[in-house]
Amino acid sequence: MYAEVIASELGLRVPQVRAALGRRDRHEYLAELDERRAAILKSIDEQGKLTPELKAALDRAETKQAVEDLYLPYKPRRRTCATIAAEKGLLHAVAMGLFSLVLWVLLNLFPGAALRAESWDVGTAYVAGLVLLQIAAAAVGGRMGSRDARRASAGAS
Repeated sequence: MYAEVIASELGLRVPQVRAALGRRDRHEYLAELDERRAAILKSIDEQGKLTPELKAALDRAETKQAVEDLYLPYKPRRRTCATIAAEKGLLHAVAMGLFSLVLWVLLNLFPGAALRAESWDVGTAYVAGLVLLQIAAAAVGGRMGSRDARRASAGAS
C-alpha cells in the first residue's frame, strides 16, 4: 500500500519503489549492524579479552544475530547485591550469619526437637546459609539464581 502511494505520487512503477525501499531498509540494517559490531568490539576490548581471531569472526559476521552470538560469552552479567557480596568475599560471612540467626530461632521455637547445633556440620550450615541468602536477596528485590549460588559457593571454598 505504501509503495503504491509513493509510486502514484512520483509517477513511478510500484516495483521500482519497492526495490528502492528494500535497498533503504538493507542500508539501515547494515548501518545498525556496524554500530552494534563497534559497540561489541569496544566492550570486549575494554575487558581485555579481544583476540585477533575473535575480531576477525566479528568482522565476518553478516547478521546482527551472528554478532550477538559471538558476543554472548563476553557479555557482562547483571550484578546483584548477592554477586557483589560474593566478589568482595562477604558471601560466606553473610550466609553463616543468616544461618546462625535461623538456627537460633528454630532452637528457641522448638526446644524439645532433635534439632541441635551439634548435628550440623560446617558444609550443611554453609549451604543452608546460601539458601537463606538467596531468600533474603529475593525479598529485597535482588536476584540470585542457582547458577550464581553455585559459582559463589565454588569461589568461596
